Amino acid sequence: MNQTQTAVVYKPAVTPSISPELIEYDTIIISDIHLGSPLCQAKELSEFLQQIRVKQLILAGDIFDDLKFNRLHHWHWEVLSRLRKISDHCRVVWIRGNHDTVSAPTLSHLLGVHVRNNYTWVSHGKRFYVVHGDRWDTIIYRHRRTTEFLTWIYNALMRINGSTTLKASRWIKRRAKLLTRNCSAIQFGAVAFARKKQIDAIFCGHTHMASLGFVDEILYGNDGTWQSDDPHFIGIRGTEVHLCKYMQKQSFQLKAEKL
Repeated sequence: MNQTQTAVVYKPAVTPSISPELIEYDTIIISDIHLGSPLCQAKELSEFLQQIRVKQLILAGDIFDDLKFNRLHHWHWEVLSRLRKISDHCRVVWIRGNHDTVSAPTLSHLLGVHVRNNYTWVSHGKRFYVVHGDRWDTIIYRHRRTTEFLTWIYNALMRINGSTTLKASRWIKRRAKLLTRNCSAIQFGAVAFARKKQIDAIFCGHTHMASLGFVDEILYGNDGTWQSDDPHFIGIRGTEVHLCKYMQKQSFQLKAEKL
């Protein structure tokens, strides 16, 4: 069976969901929130978490930007509060990302969530698997010092007010992230892993690039990031998987695949 390293990215067509007021799925996957980052869309995410009705919510890594909790503002704390409330009536699974350096016992105690390195489940005879995806990034560990240096400059600039410094800091952040987002390699590694482990659908975060599609009969998906003003999520109902955009308190279905 042929393998491919071409990233599967959704088409830009947008179809409104049937019920924008209430978002109902068996499972919802979100990742790369980066609480503490000034680019984090925490207010949008807090509103989103109020609208969802799910059996399980999977946080696929990089929920925090770093351990500097003094950078958490009102809406960042509001998101953590929402997650705590959701965990009272549904299963919330927090998958460790490369930015999530908080200890697992601390997270479990703080939010009442299950902390894993990966998560798998079976629904309607199909096996689903979620992991952050940085394990297949072929660049991140080769350029760790460069990435850390650019990120340090970015954080320093973000403490300075002004539109010029904001533009400069965003440019630096993009350059740093380019070193950590090897989308094709991550997709290739994830699909190869899924094939070996007989997984039907595998989902990652890390790249900040939303995508959904079949590669060699294996469904690969990435739910993008909430560090952008164009946040996405993946919703699963039975064996149907949706890639959706969330904007202005509405869910827009971008692509659907069925296992």
